[in-house]
Amino acid sequence: MAWTGITVVLAKLMSIVSQIVLGHLLSVETYAVFAAATAALAFVSGFQNSGVGKVLVQRQSEYERIAADFAGFAFYLGSAGAVVLFLIALGLSAGYGMPDLLPILAVSAITIPIISINSIYTAKQSIALSFKTISIYSTTYTAIYYIALLLSAYFGTESFSIALATLFAAVAMHLVYIRRMGVLDINFRFSPASFWSVFSALKWTMLSSYIFGFTQSGDYLVLGRLFDKEQLGYYYFGFMLTANVGLLLSLAISQTLMPIFSKIKDDTVRLKRAFAQASETIIFLSSIICLGIVAVAPEAVHSLWSGKWDPSIFVAVAIAVTFPLRVLASMAAVALEARGRWRQRTMLLVYDALGIMIFAAVGAWLGALSGAAVAVAFHRGVTGLLAFPVAMRSLEFHYGDIGRYFLQSATPFFLIVALVIAFKQWLGPVPGAVEQLLIAAGVAGAAIAVFLAVTFLTNRKVLGYFVPAINRRA
Repeated sequence: MAWTGITVVLAKLMSIVSQIVLGHLLSVETYAVFAAATAALAFVSGFQNSGVGKVLVQRQSEYERIAADFAGFAFYLGSAGAVVLFLIALGLSAGYGMPDLLPILAVSAITIPIISINSIYTAKQSIALSFKTISIYSTTYTAIYYIALLLSAYFGTESFSIALATLFAAVAMHLVYIRRMGVLDINFRFSPASFWSVFSALKWTMLSSYIFGFTQSGDYLVLGRLFDKEQLGYYYFGFMLTANVGLLLSLAISQTLMPIFSKIKDDTVRLKRAFAQASETIIFLSSIICLGIVAVAPEAVHSLWSGKWDPSIFVAVAIAVTFPLRVLASMAAVALEARGRWRQRTMLLVYDALGIMIFAAVGAWLGALSGAAVAVAFHRGVTGLLAFPVAMRSLEFHYGDIGRYFLQSATPFFLIVALVIAFKQWLGPVPGAVEQLLIAAGVAGAAIAVFLAVTFLTNRKVLGYFVPAINRRA
């Protein structure tokens, strides 16, 4: 988890720097195209990430026997996804009135089979529990991506920036993997029996991955039809200010905890203990991050971009308020997948995907940009509240344990968030940009200090994971 934390922090720092620069270089309409392209990728998420890596990790004792067949299947499925994405691009570019969307998605299509194969390399590292190596490679990929993104935007590629950066980073990392880990053994010739064996093993993960794509961008898909380009651009920009932390954490959780949980999946006592400790640690860290976002984001966004992105502020804060609960959905996913509970995992994803599209549509209808933000944030929080107890029950936790967990872990965060919002409303506008930032930083520091104090009083063992002396005294 230490390596995971380092990876997430470094990636977030690079993300912040990148978004600051891009916020100045790119227009609001360009971010609307980014949102539409992200929505289109949901239609091929099951092709790009069919869950091959997850199944290989979950069945790691059979890796040498099944890896070549699974790698071949991933390559062919990724290639089919490239064709499907191009066909979908023809319809979406016309439906959204964005002619640039077609060539952008054509570039993105090239990336799909490459990412599919790269997931096999990541699975090999996860099975070996090589978390330092995973962290280094993940940070390297992130650095390559953001450097390519900024250079592309600087040289005027506008809405092509993300597609070009993703392609360049995927190819670069594939070459790094080959140099460091060798060429994968890929079976390009399938017998019917081998094909159906792999398909049978992956059918639930493919479906889950496909649905997962809509849980991540179903709101863009709906809002692309309900909003004009300006509103969609503001929504996407504000959402990414907060939500990209969630994407990084979800990836880190999967890469770190999936192999660990899979190794001890048959030892319920150990698995329960590991799950509880990891969950408490992650919600604790994400709560601190989000307290900072809620306290500082309005002043920081206004100051950094001189008011250009002010309509995005409400979106970023709304998503941050329910962010810690959303992280619990990622923890639930890892626990269910480690024990091969693919069907339960898929059912939760179906609810999540349908819910985010319905809530986004209703929110936009009732309250335009702010309404969509509140509705989507609410849905994301409720998804965590539903998924996490399902995972805890599958690990044989009692209902009392589940209630106690939420009371200790989530209640302090929401109480302090409410106090921060109430205090800033009472304080009102402060003249001077520097004064605004200083006061916001002070509020963030005070909120985090109070959160630490409340955690020390109500759930001291969480702090003990970081400071062993506290745990011994507890």
